[in-house]
Amino acid sequence: MSDFPPKTTLSPAELSELVDFLDDYTTNILGALSMGIGSLASVLTPSAVTWPHAFPKIDRSTAEEMVPELRSLRKSVYHAGRAALDLPDDLVRAAEVGRQVLEKLHGVPVTLSGEERRRVPSVTQQGGPPSTNNSVVGGTHRNLIQAGSIAGGVHVHPTVGDDVGDLENPIVVGVEIHPREWHADLVVDASPPRPMAPSGSVYVVTLQARTTRAVILHRARSVIVSRRQPRRACYRAHIRGPLEPRKFSLDLEAGQPELRPEGVDFPLTISSVDPEQLWIEPAVGAEEVGWRLEIDWTCLDHHGTAVIDYGGDPFETYPPEVLFTEGGASSRLRTGCSLIQHEPDCPALHLPHDVKPSVYGPVAPHRAHG
Repeated sequence: MSDFPPKTTLSPAELSELVDFLDDYTTNILGALSMGIGSLASVLTPSAVTWPHAFPKIDRSTAEEMVPELRSLRKSVYHAGRAALDLPDDLVRAAEVGRQVLEKLHGVPVTLSGEERRRVPSVTQQGGPPSTNNSVVGGTHRNLIQAGSIAGGVHVHPTVGDDVGDLENPIVVGVEIHPREWHADLVVDASPPRPMAPSGSVYVVTLQARTTRAVILHRARSVIVSRRQPRRACYRAHIRGPLEPRKFSLDLEAGQPELRPEGVDFPLTISSVDPEQLWIEPAVGAEEVGWRLEIDWTCLDHHGTAVIDYGGDPFETYPPEVLFTEGGASSRLRTGCSLIQHEPDCPALHLPHDVKPSVYGPVAPHRAHG
């Protein structure tokens, strides 16, 4: 490991957050490579990273070549986290090593909180004259002039641009589902069985543009896809502290559900360097409800509607109140499972092997479709 100076622009809380992220990140990548448990898909970055807002999908061959570095980083952040109170400099060094690994693995510069936006650095050839960093960033360009000699070739770096495709469909979406009043794994006896979010869960929707030009978000609305009587479900409660207040509430029982702001309302503006985050808390009454979110937008003379959902399928919300009687006892819709074991016919036991019993956490990031 390089001997980095113990300096950082991150606060102690941000530093700890980044090291925790690197711990989970390296465990996930190494698990995906060695056992097929985990994912190489794109992932939202922690708040300690101000750029990029999401790391792009990892090329498997690149990740396999970097297994030794990932293992070394995994050990580094593990020991740094355990010794944080006594050896804070270890956190700084682990974070900087992590930055280098992330930049090499994803091919993008990483900017931490408190820093100016990092660019692709110039390169000096060993044993030769300094090379010029010839970089074209963005999308559509006209005339380019190169002054001076060129050594080492010309490299085009695909970053946020303003080509026609970006302007016609400019919005990139990240969604995370967080528990609120009902912190539980809830698996519905569907065909096939699947986990479902209890009513009151919070959907954190992060909106970013693929262009530096302003994208105006005019309005957002929910679209009901289905309603049905609730099915039998396995409900296993957990203990959880309170979540920060939401920005929008959404009553899915209404004939035409509307997002009701608790603060700033639409219209909003986003760009590649100015994202927006919506906290949406949908509530249902006595039915299971499938729904999507639609956001109308304009960018220059382009306009459209971004459709936000669960990776192509509708979000599904379950009314956990139906699992209890007025006296608080379990209703006929709730399985008799406990925190220790499931009933033999519990739907959670019939989930596909690659499906977790909980929907909390990041939804697979995807580009919002129109």
